Order: sequence, then C-alpha cells, then structure tokens
Amino acid sequence: MHNEIKLPNSPYIDTQLGLKYLNGNRKLYSKVLNSFFTRYKDLEISTLTENELKNTMHTIKGLSATLGMKELSTLAETLNESITEELLLKFSKTLKLIMYDLR
Repeated sequence: MHNEIKLPNSPYIDTQLGLKYLNGNRKLYSKVLNSFFTRYKDLEISTLTENELKNTMHTIKGLSATLGMKELSTLAETLNESITEELLLKFSKTLKLIMYDLR
C-alpha cells in the first residue's frame, strides 16, 4: 500500500524529514504536499504588500519546514525578519524549483 503514494524526488525536499514530522504517514504527507502546491504554485510575492509578505513568509516557513523543505523554510524565516531584493529573488527561484519538482 505504501508504494501507491509517490513521493517527490527533489534536492529541495527532504521527504524522509517531512515523513518523520508526520509520524511516517505517507498519505497525510502527500495530502499536505499537494495542498502546499495548490496554494503556492502561482504565488507572485512581488504583488504582496509588506504585511501580506510577512504573513505569507510566516506561514510558508512553518509549512515548508514540516514538509522537509529546509532551504525554503530558512529563506522564508529570513524574509519574515528582513526584506531584501536578493532574498526575494532567491526565495522566488527556490519556490519555483520546488513547484517544478512537485508537478
């Protein structure tokens, strides 16, 4: 039964860590991953106000950490504290790469 749920193969997602946080529940992990994809696949952070950006980064920080997306979580945490153009670009690029791997 475990083999029916396909997990992503991505250098940006530590699926084993994500599964650990969700007690090895592959079905739940897959569901949360799909929810993350649906919610953020079209995110354009350049259109967000500073307040919206901080709220979004706070949410992504926790959710991406739970899913094993360590780099994205760290970038979101840093952006939540200090917004720079360089960080915005790096975050956007990393998010796009993750979304590509989740397709």
